[in-house]
Amino acid sequence: MKRRRLSCTTTDTSEPLYVLTDMVSKLETSVERLRVSIRPSSNTSVNNCTRTSTSKYTSSIKQAQVSAEYVQELLTRKRKAGSCEGPPRKRQKISEHQSSSSCSFPQVKNPNTYPKVNTSKADFGAKYLQLKQIGKAPNGSLYAGCRLKDTFPVIIKHINAPDAISEMDVHKITTEVSLMFKAAGGPESIGKFTALSLLDWYYVDKEIILVMERPVPSVNFKQYLDAKGSAIKEEEAKIYLKQLVDATVRMHHEDVFHRDIRPENMLVDGQRIRLMNFECGSSVQEISHRSFSGTFACAPPEWYVRGRYKAGPTTVWQLGVLLYQLLHGFKDSSFGILGGKMQLNSNSPTQLSQDCLDFLQLCLVKYPEQRATLQQLQLHPWLTKSTLHQNYTFTSPL
Repeated sequence: MKRRRLSCTTTDTSEPLYVLTDMVSKLETSVERLRVSIRPSSNTSVNNCTRTSTSKYTSSIKQAQVSAEYVQELLTRKRKAGSCEGPPRKRQKISEHQSSSSCSFPQVKNPNTYPKVNTSKADFGAKYLQLKQIGKAPNGSLYAGCRLKDTFPVIIKHINAPDAISEMDVHKITTEVSLMFKAAGGPESIGKFTALSLLDWYYVDKEIILVMERPVPSVNFKQYLDAKGSAIKEEEAKIYLKQLVDATVRMHHEDVFHRDIRPENMLVDGQRIRLMNFECGSSVQEISHRSFSGTFACAPPEWYVRGRYKAGPTTVWQLGVLLYQLLHGFKDSSFGILGGKMQLNSNSPTQLSQDCLDFLQLCLVKYPEQRATLQQLQLHPWLTKSTLHQNYTFTSPL
C-alpha cells in the first residue's frame, strides 16, 4: 500500500446550504472533465499514451466521486434538518503549533522519565548480535537479533529517515521512541502489553537504532494472512480484534495514537497479536488533526472530505477496515468501502454472525460523529460473548 501525505479541500457539516450545493456541482463537473480528458477519440485507437493517461486519472475520478457523494449526503441532511442559508462563516486560523503533522513531537509532560539515548556504537555491538533482515518499515529496516548475555530474541530497527534524524537533533528523542515507552514501557514490561516493549535505543552516526522484544515463535501478521489465503474465520478474527480494541483503549488513555493499524504493523504469536511500528503515530489531542501520516487506503472518510480527523473515530474506522480485510481479504479498503463495494450480509461465504455484522457496521459508519467509540466496541456483544477458542498454528520465518 502506498504511504504518503494527503491534502484535500475541507468540508464542514456546518457549511450553509448554498456552499454545499456549489461544492456538489463543482465536484460533479470535475468528475466529468476527468472522464472527458481520458476518453479516446472515435477515429483513433487506444494507444500506450491513452492507457497511461487512463491510469493516471482513475484514482482522481474515484476520489472526486466519493467526495461528491459525501457532500451530497451532507446537503440532504441539512435540508431535512431545515437549516437556513446565510453568509459563510469565517474560519478560525489555527497556528502552526496547534495543528498536527506527521512528524509532530508529542507533548511530553516529563521528558526525564524516558531512558536516555545511548550513543556508543561499541556498547551496541557488545550487547546485541544482529542477524538476518526480516522486514522493512517506512522509515527503516527490521532485523532479527539476540541479546548476547542471555540470547534473548530481539528485533533491531535501523532508522535513517530525515524527519526522525531532525527530531533527534532538536528534541533529543523521537516521536516513535516516546510513543513506544508510553504504550508498553521498557525492559521491565516485556510481554505485558499488546505493543512491543522497547529495550534499548541508540543514536549512532546519524542513525537511530531501536531494540525491542521479539516474541518467539511469531510471524508478521500480513505474511500469516497471505499463508491463510488472505482471509480467516470469524472466531479467529474475534480473538485478534478483542486484543486490539483493548490495547487501543489503553493506548489512548496513555496519550498514544498509533494512526496506522494494519497487518504489516503487527506480529502474531499463536493466539496473541502484537503491535509495532509507531513511526506514523502522534499524541491524542482535543482538536482535530489536520495532516495525515499513515497508509492511504486506511485513512478515514472525514480526512478526504473535511481535511481533519480525530484519534478515536479514526482508530475505530481502521479497526473496521482491518476486520473486513481479515474476513474477506479485501485490499482497496477505504475507497472500496466508501464506493459501495463492501458486501455485509449473513449469507456471505464467510458465514458471518449477526453480532459480527453489527460490529462491522458500527465501525464503518461514514460520519465520525455517528461512529461507535472504542469504549462502546469493548462492550459490544460480539466481543463480550464467550466462545470456544481454537488452536491456530503457523510456521514462523523469524
